[in-house]
Amino acid sequence: MAVLLNRLPEERRAYSALSQGRETASRERFMKELSGSGLRFWYGHIPEWRDASDVDLVIVSDTERQCLILELKSFIAPAEPREIMDRSEEIRRGIGQVRDRMDKARDLPGSLHAVLGIDDSYRLSWAVASDTSVGASYVQDPDVPVVNTRHLSTKLRRNPELAECCRWLASREYLPVDGVHYKEIETEATIGRWTLEWYGIKAFTEDYVTVV
Repeated sequence: MAVLLNRLPEERRAYSALSQGRETASRERFMKELSGSGLRFWYGHIPEWRDASDVDLVIVSDTERQCLILELKSFIAPAEPREIMDRSEEIRRGIGQVRDRMDKARDLPGSLHAVLGIDDSYRLSWAVASDTSVGASYVQDPDVPVVNTRHLSTKLRRNPELAECCRWLASREYLPVDGVHYKEIETEATIGRWTLEWYGIKAFTEDYVTVV
């Protein structure tokens, strides 16, 4: 039903509302999974930041003096090429939102410090976390990691050291490596009388969360 709504221009507002509800559910699930980890969480509005004021989720480690500030995305899984492109553009928009907040944190750090109860000694890291699509390669940004939400929560459940998690994100170690986690294979796709030489991916593991 949701996929069909997204195919009708006049119904896409309803689909967007569904996506916003999924993002709220994603945040609640994420915090529940990490309860008892020693990390604390904040989300809300920073009025002084104006257009960049809505922060989806901040993870704080007071012992490490480290913060991870997340833009959350949650989509219905793409079902057609147009939707894949739309999801990628939404990820691009999320990266832009993160960059705007990075600028605000540099220019108006006191506003963030006040709501989080931190000071200048805390390090800030940034990322986009998405439940489904992380976007195509052409929308990725060298300064803003885009990670699957499940991979991020799994990493922190295994090792709740937030500084290590931020290093893992910055170095892109969450990405699967060809020849280590998967390999490309040649295959054939048959449709009626036609046979097409195609490609596939063979996974070596179901676990793409690289823990170093």
